[in-house]
Amino acid sequence: MNNLNGLATGIGSLPYKDVNQAIDAVFRYTPNIPFWPQLPKRDVREGMLAQFTENLPLLKVSQDGVKFLPHEVEDGALEKFYERIIANDAEYFKISEDYAQGFYAFCRRLEKSDLKDIAYIKCHVTGPFTFAASLKDANGVSLLHDAVFFQVILKGLAMKALWQIERLRKFGKKMILFFDEPFLAGFGSAYTPINREDVVTGLIDFTQGLKFPDLLIGVHCCGNTDWSIFT
Repeated sequence: MNNLNGLATGIGSLPYKDVNQAIDAVFRYTPNIPFWPQLPKRDVREGMLAQFTENLPLLKVSQDGVKFLPHEVEDGALEKFYERIIANDAEYFKISEDYAQGFYAFCRRLEKSDLKDIAYIKCHVTGPFTFAASLKDANGVSLLHDAVFFQVILKGLAMKALWQIERLRKFGKKMILFFDEPFLAGFGSAYTPINREDVVTGLIDFTQGLKFPDLLIGVHCCGNTDWSIFT
């Protein structure tokens, strides 16, 4: 299952605006572990936060980025969110093509390709700590410290990962899911004011519904960290 020696893949984000150029690059340079490309230069909706916001309540995407707007949410949004979580409705949390042209173009390329050289298919999602740390409430406080909404982020992102897994499983290949947690590169310093127990508990909660025999889970951290929090 874990024979990855010498096989290359990509983190996810590529500097292209044209999705076909991005897909060509993926299959040219990472033919054994192709990945779907995130294209933030194409559209603000493909940024590492915005791309995973659809049907997460209290968030709004604009040209200025993602904003936390709890007072502008429609009635019952949180209740609907948790109804879909309890129902394990991954389709409700899908990433639409407007937000991820690369994902859909990637699937179309896989459908018409000879898959014999592919060992794994890689997908990715922004991790809950980086996502929450990047958003602030009206008082400028990170959503890492909002116990209620951090749970929304954690559960919603996990469902978006599950949706990808379910879509990609049809190709009959083993899969790799990376969650991107650059925020945790500073874990243990004054710049990451969260304790170890909260991080470990959050990571366990995030991954508990994503453990499958045909899936490897990895983390991209952009630097060093206390790697024992992932074991």
